[in-house]
Amino acid sequence: MKSLIKIVALFSVLSALFFNPSTTNAHNGARDELGGHFRTADCVYMLHEPTALAKSAENMDELKALITTYNSNATCVKELNGGMNFEVDLEGYVLPSEKLPFNDIKGHWAQDDILLLNELGLVSGFQDGSYGVNKKISRAEVAAIMARHMELPNATPNFKDVSKNFWAANQIGAVAEANVMNGFVDNTFKPTKIITRAEIASLLVRAYELEGTATENFKDVPKNHWAYEPISTLVEYGLVSGFSDHTFRPENQLTRAEFAAFLARVIRAGDMDPEPELSSIVGLVVDEDGNPIEDANVVLATEDVYTTESTSVDGTFNFTAQADRYTLTVVKEGYETFADNELVVDEDTVVELEIMLAPTDGVGYDFLEVNKPYVSSDNGLTVQVTSLAKVSKTNYMEYQLNYTETNNTKETVDQGAFKLFFTDGTADPQYGIFTEIAPGETYTGSHVFQAPLTKSPLALEYGADVLNNGKPSDDTLKWDFK
Repeated sequence: MKSLIKIVALFSVLSALFFNPSTTNAHNGARDELGGHFRTADCVYMLHEPTALAKSAENMDELKALITTYNSNATCVKELNGGMNFEVDLEGYVLPSEKLPFNDIKGHWAQDDILLLNELGLVSGFQDGSYGVNKKISRAEVAAIMARHMELPNATPNFKDVSKNFWAANQIGAVAEANVMNGFVDNTFKPTKIITRAEIASLLVRAYELEGTATENFKDVPKNHWAYEPISTLVEYGLVSGFSDHTFRPENQLTRAEFAAFLARVIRAGDMDPEPELSSIVGLVVDEDGNPIEDANVVLATEDVYTTESTSVDGTFNFTAQADRYTLTVVKEGYETFADNELVVDEDTVVELEIMLAPTDGVGYDFLEVNKPYVSSDNGLTVQVTSLAKVSKTNYMEYQLNYTETNNTKETVDQGAFKLFFTDGTADPQYGIFTEIAPGETYTGSHVFQAPLTKSPLALEYGADVLNNGKPSDDTLKWDFK
């Protein structure tokens, strides 16, 4: 399905590919050896049919490279004595790999739906190469397609008007046994009867166990209509929209194109991941005496999710979340930070938490001095922060760090890392490539943390393994970025 595509190529390329100038006169007025061009003494012409060489192209790039196509009027596309550029039209040319399986669906409103059913092996066309977009579809045809898509096992039909030799007998038996399509009170199936729009709505809802009804429906489908509920269910799922006059026309006979559209929409809806059942996380934050703590900042986070809220006057908070493993952090000035890095939330559950924050008595963390060496208790390296700087940018703040790590031990030690914690319970770890430091060696490094202007730093921590810490550890080295 290509619109107008223009290819501009040098005439010298055409000359090298298609003919030898020394033999031009010998070929005057004759089709050349590629079977796609003819020339006179003055012009190279393009024929109106695609050439055999063009038909062999696997993709449009190959086609362009071969400079082969057709021109609807077989007009002169290059004067032989000019040596100038020429144009070749590819309008309307369809590569073999892009040809449609049916000759009557190109540009049809249901083309994509028909192609989907064809790709799934659910539908085929007629001997004339058509799909039969406007042909009515019978109950037998619908039964055969539904049995294929639902992968139902063959079954012997028990209807008096369906013989064992009928072409769709096994599929009719299958859908009947699965309660997807039923017969009539006179024990007939009426296999050649054309199915209606109301009947297909009922069939699809029953076959795929769709539930729910819409608050609005079509003006020609009153509540007492036998198919009101299934039609309303399709509306609720967004699978039907009806006609521009807000009618559904339930008794209209269904065409093969309309059936393809109905079924394709259901298939696509089934391919989408269902909305997971959400869970609730409700909590209470109190002090050591059991008094509620108001305005504590509570953060619920994963690698992909970040949600925050403040506790209410009664110390409570409430999150709605999908099933996952979370980090829950509670931060309140004057209190120690609480962090749970392994909060597991199952689907459709209520997680109840009571969190006690211990006061810091105004002391806070024991921050270290800049330009003084300190030994890290977890890896034994001597760490010295040589400078800390806050630089305000247009929309964010930079926290710039320079430091050294010295190995005064007798063994090779892996580098540690820094992590900057903020008062809202979030943190930014130092990412990078870390190496080993041999005895007696010193590593000089720097790092820039970035954060929104609304965030305030709580503590800069150094340690051997601080990546997954939800809050600063008690025994790590800490500096104050304030």
